[in-house]
Amino acid sequence: MEMEGHRASDQRAVWSLLAEKSERLGATSETAAMSALFEKVDRPLDDLVTAFRAQPGQVGAAFAIDGRVAGLEWFDAASTWRKLAPKLLRSYALDALDSRRRRGEGGVADVPTLIAALRTAIGTAHAAVGEGEDIRLSGARVAGAALFARGRVIHLSAFPQA
Repeated sequence: MEMEGHRASDQRAVWSLLAEKSERLGATSETAAMSALFEKVDRPLDDLVTAFRAQPGQVGAAFAIDGRVAGLEWFDAASTWRKLAPKLLRSYALDALDSRRRRGEGGVADVPTLIAALRTAIGTAHAAVGEGEDIRLSGARVAGAALFARGRVIHLSAFPQA
């Protein structure tokens, strides 16, 4: 958004990354359908989602893969976390199942280090697609985004960067 002045994505690059992940997980199909990937890993992902239950008052979580922080998700309400946690768990779990992903490169090893990096990140505000502002965060060892509306942060996602 900083460079283009509007939201844009490189769908070709996204599909290429997903195709590579599908190949590593042995879930290729003639049509390169994403459904093949999810059919291959559906059971392990369901088992993982079932194993984790939101705790009373929980509003988010930090996720680690191979002993390194992979991301942080935080919401303004426990009800929102309960609703979205299964989808987020599946996403992080899919990365964990991808055994050939780069391991131990860059990033941060613990949540306090990620939060410290987040505190020094620079934020830029843009009009959100719906209500509020889309805040993009960039720092020396962190990248993230937040939705700010109704006087508070509604959702914050943060990811370690090399």
